[in-house]
Amino acid sequence: MPNGAELFVGALQQLGIDRIFTLVGDHLNEVLAVAGRAGIQIIDMRHESGVTHAADAWARITRKPAVSLVTGGPGHTNSLTGIATAFLAASPLIAVSGSRASTLADRQAFQDIEQVNMTRPVVKWAAQPPNAAQIPFYLGRAYAEASSGRQGPVHLTIPVDVFLGKTETPASVPVMPAVGGASACAADL
Repeated sequence: MPNGAELFVGALQQLGIDRIFTLVGDHLNEVLAVAGRAGIQIIDMRHESGVTHAADAWARITRKPAVSLVTGGPGHTNSLTGIATAFLAASPLIAVSGSRASTLADRQAFQDIEQVNMTRPVVKWAAQPPNAAQIPFYLGRAYAEASSGRQGPVHLTIPVDVFLGKTETPASVPVMPAVGGASACAADL
């Protein structure tokens, strides 16, 4: 029975994402261990702002969604400048932040802040999967939102208990639209 971290990494692989820009933090330990075992390149930075700026740069170069992964609370707030920069540049960044366990929400737990709403002014879409089974669907939706229309950043907050939670019935990754603009025919040009 897979856990949320395994589903997250599996969905990344299905989406063709082969690297994670990150700064290691407690909320992320399981997903980074799974990603390392799966052969996903982990680019560990010294500051969360650098994480999102580097992922933004990679997304601009490749014109495909790139993933930043930071811890919750102050790690998340440190990443906001890079997310806002990606928004202004129409860069397809998937900014993922860990967080306290979902059972501790709204209880003044350590590093508990409203991360999803904090990002909404500078992303195309932001959400939090309710459980481990939904991680593939939410990551696929994030990919689709980041790459469709005018490209831009999206945000997912994933609580540590959702990364650790197990499920027998994971959702599937939705079918992705083709990345890149439509090409014009010669007659139209």
